[in-house]
Amino acid sequence: MSSIVLFDDKKDCCGCGACMNVCPKNAIRMAEDEVGFVYPEIDQNLCIGCGACKKACGYQMQPMMQKSEAVYAAASNDDNLLRKSASGGAFAVLAENVLKKGGVVYGAALPLESGKLEPKHLRIDTVERLPELQGSKYVQSAIGDTYAQAKKDLLDGKSVLFSGTPCQIAGLKQYLKKDYENLLTVDIICHGVPNQLLLNSYLSEYQKRQKSTLKYIDFRNKKYGWDKIGISIFDNNEEKLITPNTSSYYKYFSDGEINRQNCYDCPYTNLNRVGDITIGDYWGAKDLSPEIVRTLEISVDKGVSCAIVNNS
Repeated sequence: MSSIVLFDDKKDCCGCGACMNVCPKNAIRMAEDEVGFVYPEIDQNLCIGCGACKKACGYQMQPMMQKSEAVYAAASNDDNLLRKSASGGAFAVLAENVLKKGGVVYGAALPLESGKLEPKHLRIDTVERLPELQGSKYVQSAIGDTYAQAKKDLLDGKSVLFSGTPCQIAGLKQYLKKDYENLLTVDIICHGVPNQLLLNSYLSEYQKRQKSTLKYIDFRNKKYGWDKIGISIFDNNEEKLITPNTSSYYKYFSDGEINRQNCYDCPYTNLNRVGDITIGDYWGAKDLSPEIVRTLEISVDKGVSCAIVNNS
């Protein structure tokens, strides 16, 4: 039996984990390479050569993308949701709506434990847990087995909102193999993704210099308004601002210097979208759509989302 080869070049893999989720023999694991980016590794002793993993590759197969139909400026009228969101709270409003109707939501979380961050996708089923998924995470999240969890929820008849980067949504769709009426997909306007190893290496050095352990970190925080400013707080209660001028990680991320290889050849950087709705920051809303901001009484200081609707 010939060995399965998932990709010939690293630029052809986004690390979404769809192949791992679909493998009937659990023969695939996501493993870090020499610089910390994750790629699938196949245990040839377990592999039966069925090829399900190759068929589930959303990045290479690229499921049907849709030309966006309409673009909106959006902002939550709930100050609590708005304050905890990176921009206008579009994701939080959509997620809250699904959760209040008994559905489930999947999205990226960034839990901090002992000074280290573990970016990963989580399943939540209560509004109380929504803050775990709000805000920007400038690092790739591990999908884990959330594709498989989402499929079970869909088959059980639950309403499911699944959010992530476009390549993660493509991976989900290719894994599912069919459309579900009870599935709403939300992809983000993605800047590219660094990896967990680099982020935690940076945080380790950051804490050494402060001679204290992190107890809170947020790369986008609205304490000083809607801008590219984050906040970190240490065990000694010292607060530090995180900006591209004060943080090497933030600067290299903003400059696009530390993304995974496929991000520099991404097929989703256009108006053909893979999700039902695409969301992101609506930078320049005050200048580009002054009538909308004025009529809806949107506070630009509190953040405005760009919401791109890709189908009816």
